[in-house]
Amino acid sequence: MRYEGPDALDAKLNEHFSGKAVRKDLLHQIKKSTNVPSFVLEFLLARYCATDDPEEVEAGMQAVVETLSRQYVRPEAMTIVVVGDKKAVDPQLKKFQASRKKPL
Repeated sequence: MRYEGPDALDAKLNEHFSGKAVRKDLLHQIKKSTNVPSFVLEFLLARYCATDDPEEVEAGMQAVVETLSRQYVRPEAMTIVVVGDKKAVDPQLKKFQASRKKPL
């Protein structure tokens, strides 16, 4: 089911329960690509996306994704894949490796 925009009930919920109403379509959209508990996503969505304004929702989604990347991405569990011409990529990789505390 695709979200077609706020209806009268959505507007009333946002008016009376500002910061507490969670759009489940946004929850499912983010949940597909993350390994984060639903209650965490619901909290973040209620905090950043409790509005009817599409631009504010988009900015809120950006804030949710940035928050998740700062809090839930574990660098030690990441795999870095580099694709491209070795001559072009190698200097960038050396610079990146020099900036890391632990070598690759």
